[in-house]
Amino acid sequence: MSEGKHPPSKAGGEGVKKEKGDDFKPSTSAASPQQQQGVKRTRKSRVKGSRASSSTGRVDARAKLERSRQSARECRARKKLRYQYLEELVSKREQAIVQLKKELDSHIDICKKIDEGVLPIEAAKMIYEEVK
Repeated sequence: MSEGKHPPSKAGGEGVKKEKGDDFKPSTSAASPQQQQGVKRTRKSRVKGSRASSSTGRVDARAKLERSRQSARECRARKKLRYQYLEELVSKREQAIVQLKKELDSHIDICKKIDEGVLPIEAAKMIYEEVK
């Protein structure tokens, strides 16, 4: 490729030719064209600009508030379900404890009768079941 078709890369600074009108430097300040000409912005124009941004800010704040409320509702619902699950779990365990206590009491009664020299029917059935 010839150098005439494509301008050389400015990345390395090599091959860049400056012509007489190339020393234009853009302004680094963030001033508006009106301020560059010496025209000052009035307080009223700033208020209008801030109102427009604050109204969208209010909408965003309202949306954020609504999302927060919805999140709180969902959190309370999850908490309620978790507590219901735990209460059911505790209830089942309590029922199992009651059942085991009844079984223990019956075994204690059987042991007392065996100590007295009497073989209860329940003990005979248990022995018979184990032998099978």
